[in-house]
Amino acid sequence: MLQAYLDETNGNLFQVIANHDRKDDDSPLQILGLNFICNDCGATSANTKDIQVNDNGLVAGIQGENLRLPNNLFSPNSVTRHFDNFGPYQITYPYGTENSRVIPTQYLGINPVPANAPANVSTNCPVIAKPEALPGPVLTELNQIEDALIGDRSLMMQLIDEGSTPQLESQILFASNQTEYQTLYLDLMDISPYVSIDNLLNVIYIEDYPELALRNILLANPHGLRDGEVWDAITNRTPALSQQTIDDLENGQQTITAKDVLDRQIANKQVSSERLSSQYIRYHADHIDSVGLNSLSLIENHLRTRDELHFRYALVDLLIYKDQAEAAHDVLDSIPLFCEMGAEDEADYYSMVDYYNLLRNLSTEEYQIEGQAMTDLMNIEATGSGYAVGRARALLKLNNQPVSYVEPLIDQNGALMSKRAMVVDRPEFASQTFALYPNPASTIAVIQWDADKEGLWEEEISIRALNMAGAIVYDQVISDASINAAEINVASWLPGIYIVEVISKQTTIFKQKLNVQP
Repeated sequence: MLQAYLDETNGNLFQVIANHDRKDDDSPLQILGLNFICNDCGATSANTKDIQVNDNGLVAGIQGENLRLPNNLFSPNSVTRHFDNFGPYQITYPYGTENSRVIPTQYLGINPVPANAPANVSTNCPVIAKPEALPGPVLTELNQIEDALIGDRSLMMQLIDEGSTPQLESQILFASNQTEYQTLYLDLMDISPYVSIDNLLNVIYIEDYPELALRNILLANPHGLRDGEVWDAITNRTPALSQQTIDDLENGQQTITAKDVLDRQIANKQVSSERLSSQYIRYHADHIDSVGLNSLSLIENHLRTRDELHFRYALVDLLIYKDQAEAAHDVLDSIPLFCEMGAEDEADYYSMVDYYNLLRNLSTEEYQIEGQAMTDLMNIEATGSGYAVGRARALLKLNNQPVSYVEPLIDQNGALMSKRAMVVDRPEFASQTFALYPNPASTIAVIQWDADKEGLWEEEISIRALNMAGAIVYDQVISDASINAAEINVASWLPGIYIVEVISKQTTIFKQKLNVQP
């Protein structure tokens, strides 16, 4: 196979086309060539070589026809060699004459000839976007960042809980009297501000731990005060902390410590590391058909070095794409051992396990789903979390199933709340007067609205409920919407998730999940 190389990282990669046409008597190749059309090989700076051909063959004698002339823009430096042909035969290289940079000026083994028809590079050659960077420099930078991350994380491990989290945790859990509390207090203050979140929680949960000592420990660890779980434990503690202590802790949330600085450094490097990994993967994905590159294997090998959840899921997807289902599920099963996960990550992971198991058990293409598989998919969308919900929604949409809009919820700090933080009786459609309660329900559910605000003056509306298989289990017509309320008897319904809809003039104006429990 004829090969082509670009020596400099600022050149565009291009596809190799080799024509192996032999005579019947197995004589040497008649045509073996490359098709370089509109490749801006040299960009605006000079390369050592723009095009290099090895000695396995020769470039085709005709590089284009009258209407498809080679329009390669070579390096502006006329001293560097633009074209090397190491084959046994000299070939003719016709070129257009519109731009001087289409003429190779330094070369081996070619005979450049101006073609009869000029080639206008600006109109005949599209602009080819250059890749962000070639893999070599990306990996070099990535390795440097990963080495720095190892150092930062090692430092954090040494500083958190004085490098002995299990020992400190044992000391906290077995503290039982004032003498042990005092010793524990001195130890915690001595290693501040690097007490782990788990051990801060352990101290908060000691009911008879002195409030003043607890206050001082927490003030010395403001990173814990900014943690939602820690703050919930503080505000809901039994016995309750005094208002003065709460006020002091609220003010202490603003303090920035050395741990915060180190956390920020680690986070910044982690973001850069993931960006470079994505760039490396994208590069090989863009050149999936390049000769001499086994791009899928390169992507797979790189994904196996990453311990972030989204990269591990990408590895699972790649193995499924390569029809390696068992290997894909081996990777999926190993995620809890391979990746560090919090409580939310674990919930997301098990939803993904359900999603992948659903795909694994399908006998048809994954976008053609029916029967029990459709019910399982709807349950993932209704009760799952994380990536699995988005993927389930996409498959439902591909199967022409209704996918409702979910109103995003914002917490008191302006941050987007996760799905699991949403209360179950919150309407999914924003800015409506409709309310469905109680939710969960076991006997009677009430749906209520304001006809005036909804513009439903004396109009007919329909209320219906569907199970997760899409079957209608309840259908009621309200002839006068101004009554503003209706009851739904769910006592005989099977436990599970149902979709309650209100329809006016053949348009769904309200939709919400109703959880029916025994």
